[in-house]
Amino acid sequence: MIKVKAVILKSPGVVECEEVPIPKIDSGDVLIKVKASGVCGTDIEKIDGLYTASKQIIGHEVSGIILDVGEDVKNYKIGDRVFPHHHVPCYNCNYCNKGSETMCLKYRLSNFDPGGFSEYLKFDRWNIERGGLLKIPSKMTFEEASFIEPLACCIRGLKRINIQKSETVAILGLGTIGILFLQLLKNKNVSNIFISEPSQEKLGYGEMFGFSRAFNPYSIDVVDVIKQETKGVGVDVVIVSTSNPASLSQAINMVRKGGRVCLFGIPPKNTFVNVNFSGLVTDEITLITSNAATEKETKLSLKQISSKKIKVNGLISHRYQLHEFKKAFETVKTGVGMKTIIVG
Repeated sequence: MIKVKAVILKSPGVVECEEVPIPKIDSGDVLIKVKASGVCGTDIEKIDGLYTASKQIIGHEVSGIILDVGEDVKNYKIGDRVFPHHHVPCYNCNYCNKGSETMCLKYRLSNFDPGGFSEYLKFDRWNIERGGLLKIPSKMTFEEASFIEPLACCIRGLKRINIQKSETVAILGLGTIGILFLQLLKNKNVSNIFISEPSQEKLGYGEMFGFSRAFNPYSIDVVDVIKQETKGVGVDVVIVSTSNPASLSQAINMVRKGGRVCLFGIPPKNTFVNVNFSGLVTDEITLITSNAATEKETKLSLKQISSKKIKVNGLISHRYQLHEFKKAFETVKTGVGMKTIIVG
């Protein structure tokens, strides 16, 4: 029996790189050799037992090469360079029919076997037949393709809040997601963008793309400063791209009356915050959540990265091999650098 290496989440806090049987594909599946896999904050939350919204399989920002195809697979062949999307909705249920595809009960039931941090993975018929497998152009590197999934999530988030170019925006948290939001906003000709981020290193990455002003929330009262910058009104939109629950209160206090707050960063499970509910109503503040993405967004994401409208190469700060997975996870957990990926 051929065995391959894969990083497996054994139980909360216990992760091991093990030798596992190479996934056996059925007639509608493909076998993919993983070339690059980004480490996401939700991977760390899964490892710590703080994220339970989907199967406890880690690694989903993946790109690779097809090594084998089932006899029923059409339009794909051995050697194709691909991005596989780990979650795919059914497109036939009440949620899907009403535009809430990521709430589809089937959506989070699909995933990679054995996971995205592995030498090889099986991508199954369900995902393939519903558009979850995208071919990536030869000019796109595997590392660039590993950003397709996170960028797709940001594209969906902006769609949900319907940003207008004349609006003022604050981004809370300038990690990889914050930087992707920043680029998307700049591409929409949004010019007044404020950043709240304590890391000078991360702000350095953001300066490559431009923003109006940046503030350290640990050294100043960001709410007061942004109110001053907007002549006491507040910004039109706040994008919360951090999982820090304290950011929600900040967002509500810095957005204008009638403004919108996009809750994007996923806090640990069972997180509760104190909110002035009366103020939300009387000030008509709209809270908009956004979680994950569909194939509509992954296709747009691929195009934007391929055309260089969204630049991702300069965001990779750390690269590790599969056997160095513990170092990779620790790097992400400590917040050092920008994007960490595991390369094959």
